[in-house]
Amino acid sequence: LHELSIFDQNTYQHSIDVSMLATSCGIGLGLSNEELQNLAISGALHDIGKRAIPKDILNKHGKLSDKERHIMEKHPQIGYDMLYDNTNISDSVKTGVLTHHENWDGSGYPAGLKGTKIPLYGRILHVVDVYDALIRRRSYHEGYNHSETIEYLMANCGSMFDINVVRIFLKYTVVYPVGTKVHLSNGESARVIKNRNSSILRPVVMTKDKKTIDLAKDINYLNVVILE
Repeated sequence: LHELSIFDQNTYQHSIDVSMLATSCGIGLGLSNEELQNLAISGALHDIGKRAIPKDILNKHGKLSDKERHIMEKHPQIGYDMLYDNTNISDSVKTGVLTHHENWDGSGYPAGLKGTKIPLYGRILHVVDVYDALIRRRSYHEGYNHSETIEYLMANCGSMFDINVVRIFLKYTVVYPVGTKVHLSNGESARVIKNRNSSILRPVVMTKDKKTIDLAKDINYLNVVILE
Protein backbone atom coordinates (compact mmCIF):
# COMPACT_ATOMS: atom_id res chain seq x y z
CA LEU A 1 0.00 0.00 0.00
CA HIS A 2 2.88 2.34 0.73
CA GLU A 3 4.28 1.66 -2.74
CA LEU A 4 0.80 2.24 -4.21
CA SER A 5 0.56 5.61 -2.46
CA ILE A 6 3.87 6.63 -4.03
CA PHE A 7 2.81 5.36 -7.45
CA ASP A 8 -0.62 7.06 -7.53
CA GLN A 9 -2.14 8.91 -4.58
CA ASN A 10 -5.68 8.90 -6.01
CA THR A 11 -5.70 5.11 -6.40
CA TYR A 12 -4.31 4.74 -2.88
CA GLN A 13 -7.00 6.97 -1.32
CA HIS A 14 -9.72 5.20 -3.33
CA SER A 15 -8.43 1.85 -2.01
CA ILE A 16 -8.61 3.03 1.61
CA ASP A 17 -12.16 4.33 1.08
CA VAL A 18 -13.22 1.06 -0.54
CA SER A 19 -11.78 -0.85 2.43
CA MET A 20 -13.83 1.19 4.91
CA LEU A 21 -17.04 1.07 2.86
CA ALA A 22 -16.71 -2.67 2.31
CA THR A 23 -16.24 -3.25 6.03
CA SER A 24 -19.39 -1.28 6.79
CA CYS A 25 -21.30 -3.42 4.29
CA GLY A 26 -19.78 -6.58 5.76
CA ILE A 27 -21.02 -5.61 9.21
CA GLY A 28 -24.52 -5.31 7.77
CA LEU A 29 -24.17 -8.74 6.19
CA GLY A 30 -23.28 -10.25 9.56
CA LEU A 31 -19.69 -11.27 8.80
CA SER A 32 -17.44 -12.43 11.65
CA ASN A 33 -14.57 -10.30 12.93
CA GLU A 34 -12.06 -12.44 11.04
CA GLU A 35 -14.11 -12.15 7.85
CA LEU A 36 -14.38 -8.38 8.30
CA GLN A 37 -10.63 -8.11 8.75
CA ASN A 38 -9.99 -10.07 5.56
CA LEU A 39 -12.64 -8.04 3.70
CA ALA A 40 -10.95 -4.81 4.80
CA ILE A 41 -7.58 -6.10 3.58
CA SER A 42 -9.09 -7.21 0.28
CA GLY A 43 -10.64 -3.76 -0.17
CA ALA A 44 -7.36 -2.04 0.58
CA LEU A 45 -5.55 -4.23 -1.96
CA HIS A 46 -8.25 -4.51 -4.61
CA ASP A 47 -6.51 -2.13 -7.05
CA ILE A 48 -2.93 -3.11 -6.21
CA GLY A 49 -2.59 -4.43 -9.76
CA LYS A 50 -2.90 -0.88 -11.10
CA ARG A 51 0.74 -0.39 -10.13
CA ALA A 52 1.49 -2.23 -13.39
CA ILE A 53 -0.81 -0.03 -15.52
CA PRO A 54 0.94 2.84 -17.36
CA LYS A 55 0.04 6.18 -15.81
CA ASP A 56 -0.97 7.66 -19.15
CA ILE A 57 -3.75 5.05 -19.24
CA LEU A 58 -4.57 5.09 -15.52
CA ASN A 59 -5.07 8.87 -15.43
CA LYS A 60 -6.13 9.50 -19.01
CA HIS A 61 -8.45 12.43 -19.63
CA GLY A 62 -11.34 11.11 -21.68
CA LYS A 63 -12.51 7.70 -22.82
CA LEU A 64 -10.05 4.81 -23.08
CA SER A 65 -9.48 3.21 -26.47
CA ASP A 66 -10.30 -0.49 -26.86
CA LYS A 67 -6.60 -1.33 -26.55
CA GLU A 68 -6.21 0.83 -23.45
CA ARG A 69 -9.32 -0.65 -21.85
CA HIS A 70 -7.99 -4.15 -22.51
CA ILE A 71 -4.80 -3.18 -20.64
CA MET A 72 -6.77 -1.61 -17.78
CA GLU A 73 -8.95 -4.70 -17.40
CA LYS A 74 -5.87 -6.76 -16.62
CA HIS A 75 -5.40 -5.16 -13.20
CA PRO A 76 -7.50 -7.65 -11.15
CA GLN A 77 -5.51 -10.59 -12.51
CA ILE A 78 -2.23 -8.71 -12.06
CA GLY A 79 -3.14 -7.89 -8.46
CA TYR A 80 -4.07 -11.51 -7.76
CA ASP A 81 -0.81 -12.71 -9.27
CA MET A 82 1.16 -10.22 -7.15
CA LEU A 83 -0.42 -11.61 -3.97
CA TYR A 84 -0.59 -15.27 -4.98
CA ASP A 85 2.60 -16.48 -3.26
CA ASN A 86 2.12 -14.41 -0.11
CA THR A 87 1.16 -16.96 2.55
CA ASN A 88 0.34 -14.17 5.05
CA ILE A 89 -2.66 -13.16 2.93
CA SER A 90 -5.73 -15.41 2.95
CA ASP A 91 -7.22 -16.93 -0.19
CA SER A 92 -10.46 -15.00 0.42
CA VAL A 93 -8.52 -11.72 0.22
CA LYS A 94 -6.85 -12.77 -3.02
CA THR A 95 -10.09 -13.92 -4.69
CA GLY A 96 -11.76 -10.64 -3.65
CA VAL A 97 -9.01 -8.77 -5.48
CA LEU A 98 -9.41 -11.05 -8.51
CA THR A 99 -13.21 -10.84 -8.77
CA HIS A 100 -14.08 -7.22 -7.90
CA HIS A 101 -15.04 -6.48 -11.53
CA GLU A 102 -17.19 -9.57 -12.10
CA ASN A 103 -20.82 -8.71 -12.92
CA TRP A 104 -23.83 -10.53 -11.49
CA ASP A 105 -25.07 -11.37 -15.02
CA GLY A 106 -21.72 -12.82 -16.12
CA SER A 107 -20.65 -9.88 -18.29
CA GLY A 108 -17.72 -8.82 -16.09
CA TYR A 109 -14.03 -9.69 -16.08
CA PRO A 110 -11.57 -11.39 -15.89
CA ALA A 111 -13.43 -14.75 -15.79
CA GLY A 112 -17.05 -13.86 -16.62
CA LEU A 113 -18.33 -15.40 -13.39
CA LYS A 114 -22.08 -15.19 -12.78
CA GLY A 115 -24.34 -14.84 -9.74
CA THR A 116 -23.28 -16.60 -6.57
CA LYS A 117 -20.31 -18.13 -8.37
CA ILE A 118 -18.73 -14.74 -7.72
CA PRO A 119 -17.19 -14.89 -4.21
CA LEU A 120 -18.95 -12.71 -1.64
CA TYR A 121 -15.93 -10.43 -1.20
CA GLY A 122 -15.90 -9.80 -4.95
CA ARG A 123 -19.61 -8.95 -4.94
CA ILE A 124 -19.18 -6.54 -2.02
CA LEU A 125 -16.08 -4.88 -3.45
CA HIS A 126 -17.75 -4.43 -6.85
CA VAL A 127 -20.57 -2.37 -5.31
CA VAL A 128 -18.41 -0.18 -3.09
CA ASP A 129 -15.70 0.21 -5.76
CA VAL A 130 -18.23 1.60 -8.24
CA TYR A 131 -19.87 3.77 -5.57
CA ASP A 132 -16.61 5.41 -4.53
CA ALA A 133 -15.37 5.73 -8.13
CA LEU A 134 -18.55 7.59 -9.14
CA ILE A 135 -18.62 10.08 -6.27
CA ARG A 136 -14.88 10.75 -6.48
CA ARG A 137 -13.58 13.41 -8.88
CA ARG A 138 -11.25 11.70 -11.38
CA SER A 139 -9.10 12.88 -14.25
CA TYR A 140 -11.75 11.61 -16.65
CA HIS A 141 -14.96 12.81 -14.93
CA GLU A 142 -16.39 15.09 -12.28
CA GLY A 143 -17.77 13.31 -9.25
CA TYR A 144 -21.47 12.43 -9.35
CA ASN A 145 -23.71 13.47 -6.49
CA HIS A 146 -24.84 10.84 -3.99
CA SER A 147 -28.42 10.53 -5.23
CA GLU A 148 -27.25 9.92 -8.81
CA THR A 149 -24.75 7.34 -7.59
CA ILE A 150 -27.32 5.48 -5.50
CA GLU A 151 -29.76 5.50 -8.43
CA TYR A 152 -27.02 3.97 -10.59
CA LEU A 153 -26.41 1.18 -8.08
CA MET A 154 -30.11 0.40 -7.79
CA ALA A 155 -30.67 0.51 -11.56
CA ASN A 156 -27.90 -2.03 -12.12
CA CYS A 157 -28.98 -4.59 -9.53
CA GLY A 158 -29.29 -7.97 -11.22
CA SER A 159 -26.99 -6.98 -14.06
CA MET A 160 -23.83 -5.61 -12.46
CA PHE A 161 -24.58 -6.06 -8.79
CA ASP A 162 -25.96 -8.52 -6.24
CA ILE A 163 -29.23 -6.88 -5.14
CA ASN A 164 -28.85 -8.04 -1.54
CA VAL A 165 -25.37 -6.52 -1.26
CA VAL A 166 -26.65 -3.20 -2.65
CA ARG A 167 -29.59 -3.24 -0.24
CA ILE A 168 -27.35 -3.82 2.78
CA PHE A 169 -24.73 -1.34 1.57
CA LEU A 170 -27.29 1.44 1.26
CA LYS A 171 -28.71 0.61 4.69
CA TYR A 172 -25.34 0.73 6.43
CA THR A 173 -23.68 3.58 4.53
CA VAL A 174 -24.02 7.14 5.82
CA VAL A 175 -24.22 9.46 2.83
CA TYR A 176 -24.33 12.65 4.89
CA PRO A 177 -22.35 12.13 8.14
CA VAL A 178 -23.41 14.20 11.16
CA GLY A 179 -21.66 17.56 10.96
CA THR A 180 -21.63 17.68 7.16
CA LYS A 181 -22.38 21.14 5.79
CA VAL A 182 -25.02 21.04 3.06
CA HIS A 183 -26.69 23.48 0.69
CA LEU A 184 -30.49 23.29 0.46
CA SER A 185 -32.58 24.00 -2.61
CA ASN A 186 -33.98 27.23 -1.12
CA GLY A 187 -30.45 28.67 -0.88
CA GLU A 188 -29.93 28.07 2.84
CA SER A 189 -26.90 26.36 4.32
CA ALA A 190 -27.28 23.83 7.10
CA ARG A 191 -25.50 21.12 9.09
CA VAL A 192 -26.59 17.49 9.27
CA ILE A 193 -27.58 16.54 12.82
CA LYS A 194 -29.23 13.13 12.32
CA ASN A 195 -29.44 10.26 9.82
CA ARG A 196 -31.87 7.36 9.41
CA ASN A 197 -31.48 4.06 7.56
CA SER A 198 -34.93 4.31 6.01
CA SER A 199 -34.13 7.56 4.19
CA ILE A 200 -30.39 7.88 3.65
CA LEU A 201 -30.68 10.81 1.23
CA ARG A 202 -32.97 12.87 3.48
CA PRO A 203 -31.23 13.61 6.82
CA VAL A 204 -32.33 15.94 9.58
CA VAL A 205 -30.49 19.26 9.35
CA MET A 206 -30.16 22.46 11.35
CA THR A 207 -29.88 25.86 9.68
CA LYS A 208 -27.71 28.75 10.83
CA ASP A 209 -30.68 30.23 12.73
CA LYS A 210 -31.07 26.94 14.67
CA LYS A 211 -34.13 25.79 12.72
CA THR A 212 -34.41 22.00 12.57
CA ILE A 213 -35.66 20.54 9.27
CA ASP A 214 -36.49 16.88 8.70
CA LEU A 215 -35.85 16.57 4.96
CA ALA A 216 -37.73 13.27 4.81
CA LYS A 217 -40.92 15.08 5.76
CA ASP A 218 -40.46 18.58 4.34
CA ILE A 219 -41.03 18.73 0.56
CA ASN A 220 -39.92 22.37 0.40
CA TYR A 221 -36.28 21.28 0.40
CA LEU A 222 -35.94 18.93 -2.55
CA ASN A 223 -32.22 19.11 -3.25
CA VAL A 224 -29.29 18.62 -0.90
CA VAL A 225 -25.70 19.34 -1.96
CA ILE A 226 -22.67 18.66 0.22
CA LEU A 227 -20.53 21.77 0.71
CA GLU A 228 -17.82 20.35 3.03
